[in-house]
Amino acid sequence: VVGKEIRTSPGAVYYPADRVFLGMGVAHPRTSQLPHGSDAAVARFVRERHCNILRITTHPPGEGGPADVDKFIAFGDEQVRICKAHRIYSILDWYHRSGYRSLVEDEKQFRAWKDFWVRVAGFYRDDPWVIFELLNEPVLDGEEWLKLRGRIADCIRAIRKAEGPRKHLVLVGGNRWCNSSHINESWDGFHPDPARMTAIVFHDYSESTPDRTAQN
Repeated sequence: VVGKEIRTSPGAVYYPADRVFLGMGVAHPRTSQLPHGSDAAVARFVRERHCNILRITTHPPGEGGPADVDKFIAFGDEQVRICKAHRIYSILDWYHRSGYRSLVEDEKQFRAWKDFWVRVAGFYRDDPWVIFELLNEPVLDGEEWLKLRGRIADCIRAIRKAEGPRKHLVLVGGNRWCNSSHINESWDGFHPDPARMTAIVFHDYSESTPDRTAQN
C-alpha cells in the first residue's frame, strides 16, 4: 500500500512491477463455503475470465475457536495452492452471520478470532499470494463498533508480529455491511495498522446508487 494506492512490488514477476494493482474477481457458487471451494475448476473458471482474485470463506458459520484454523488449513489451503498455480490471489474472508457482536461481548470469542488470524498469518508467513479480510460486513451499534474497531486494530498488530518481513495486505470494512456511506464515520482519522498495509473495502447494495458510491 503506497498512499491511497495498492501497487505491485518492485520485484514482481507475474504482474508488471511497481504499478497500481487492479484486482478483479468473479462470483462462483462453490467458493461460498468450505470445503466446496477446494476445486481446480473454480480457479480455471476465474482465470478464463481474466480475473486475478478469488475470495475463500475461511470461517463457516459457527462458534469459532482453534478448530476452525485446522479446518481451514486442511481444506482451504488446497484452494490457495490451486489459485497460486493459476496466478490468482486468494482473499481469506472470515465470515459469520451474527454481525460480530460476540467479538465485543464475549472475550473468549474475541480471543478465538484473534488466534485464528495469528495462526493463519504464521502459516502464510512469507506467501505474497494471500490477502486477509478480517471480518465480512460487521453490523453493530455505534458504541459497539468503536470497541470492535479497537479490537480489529489489536488483531492487526498481532498479525504483524506473526508475519515475517513481508507484510500481507489486510482488508477491513466499515460498520453497517461495509456500505460506502458509513466508511468515513467508521474509519476517519483512525489508523489500525502500524505497517500501513491495510485497505478499506466497501460493499454497496440498496442504500447506494453508483453516483452516491462515487461521492462517498
